[in-house]
Amino acid sequence: MKWQVMHVDLDERNALSKKLGVPPIIATLLLNRGLDTEDKVREYLEPKLDDLHSPWKFSRMEQLVEDVRESIEAGDKIVVWGDADADGRIATVVLVTVLRYVGADVDYFIPDRYKKGFGLNREDIELLASKGVRFIITVDCATNNKEIADEAVQRWGMKVWVTDHHLPTSKELSDNLINPHVDGYPYEYLVGSGVAYKVAQAIATKLCDMDDMTWYEKFSHLMFITALGTIADKGYLLGENRTLVKLGLERGEALRHMEGSPFAYRMMAERGTTYTAITNNVLPVINARDPDIAEGRDLVVEYFLTDERRAVIEILGRLEFLAQSWMRRLNFYLTSLGEFVDNSSRVVFLAHKDIPANLVGPLANRLREMYDKSAIVVGENGKGEVRAVEGMNFFNILKEIQHMFSSFGGHPEACGFTTHPRLIPDVKKAILERVPLTSHRVMLADAEFIPKFLTAEIFNYIKRMQPFGKGNPPPMFVAYRQKFNPVEKGVFIGKHFFYCPKEFRKEGYWDILYKITDRRELVIIDARCEDEGSTHRA
Repeated sequence: MKWQVMHVDLDERNALSKKLGVPPIIATLLLNRGLDTEDKVREYLEPKLDDLHSPWKFSRMEQLVEDVRESIEAGDKIVVWGDADADGRIATVVLVTVLRYVGADVDYFIPDRYKKGFGLNREDIELLASKGVRFIITVDCATNNKEIADEAVQRWGMKVWVTDHHLPTSKELSDNLINPHVDGYPYEYLVGSGVAYKVAQAIATKLCDMDDMTWYEKFSHLMFITALGTIADKGYLLGENRTLVKLGLERGEALRHMEGSPFAYRMMAERGTTYTAITNNVLPVINARDPDIAEGRDLVVEYFLTDERRAVIEILGRLEFLAQSWMRRLNFYLTSLGEFVDNSSRVVFLAHKDIPANLVGPLANRLREMYDKSAIVVGENGKGEVRAVEGMNFFNILKEIQHMFSSFGGHPEACGFTTHPRLIPDVKKAILERVPLTSHRVMLADAEFIPKFLTAEIFNYIKRMQPFGKGNPPPMFVAYRQKFNPVEKGVFIGKHFFYCPKEFRKEGYWDILYKITDRRELVIIDARCEDEGSTHRA
């Protein structure tokens, strides 16, 4: 692992420090996140509802809302067509909740993406048409399904609107598309649940003659779960996403103490409203999948749409059981297929015909974490998933070789594809030829900063920088020749305790790369012991 300290102009740092009245090291952290004006810093440290963009900045939003109004007045059956990941499930809940509120005859449908593919599919559209569905609104999917959407309109006389955040792979896109990448919206990083939240806000405020502040107050629980969806999808945590997440988590905390708040939301908030607590206690539950549920249904969606307390408790218990079972299954495949993992190149690669399609993505995630490299996993029927280290754009790499896939899509750092099993060696070779030679992991440190200068004031500012995540990483520092005093679970450097792996717990002088977590914990990421002339890595 290589360390690299980010460069900050000292005059610019000192000027910002003086203007804001913050310690120079805090000014450095702000500049490293692109926050170089008072307005940007205020929005970052003290986000307000006014910082959120109007949903009407989507150029096609007026037409979507008008189509919803017409369908409600005509008594049409509406279906929210969602994706099966946590972001897609949350997006489904947000839009169904508001459509119910405004009086729509609405249901939801989430197909099995591992059997039917990602996005819209003809078989299930025909099934819905046979049940009298007249209007489909997708969430978190279908940007690249123009042909199927057009067929639904022409063959079955449906209305179809696509709301999504995935990158387009074709120039042929539906006119009925709400997507921040193509619709002129001023912020391109909304995730699927964030887009659905904007659609829901537009529908509620327009059809109920409701102002934005009333929307935020009445549907504060929806902002909370939109925050969960954004975290689950590893959304970029600067700008509007940060405002949604920070304010959403504050509303989640308030739900825990609010009499009369929706019980399912309050129970989920009880599991934690910090980034770490959500990652450890909430995401496994809202990612859990019930293999026995009826086709098109989803247990997480049912959980949030259920009002009856006993049902909420029972569903949550089932989700907890499924999450634990899922983890055991994932660990089994990691252990049993360890010999097939190829870690000899710039990318970790695992291909095996026995890997179930619904484990391909989670295995790629785990391998990326284990080897600190971009990871590709290909399983049954040529279903593949990529999980890249930050800064690597695998979407563009796959786009160059899309002729080798029957389908592909996603984001720069998380994308999927389907290929013929016999082409897997060729796909691997083509990808490796396009991965830059410099794709090894470089850890960027914010500054060189000696731990003895960490004060309560600095810790308090860092607390205000939460939540941490993509685009807003935990503060990372380098310090040289630090004297280690080993103890259980870590070392003391002066008065500060640092968590670190066992191999670091040796007396001596060490160069360290360390971070500060959202729980104010000091964690050594990497260390080099001068006494031994060696390098260790967490």
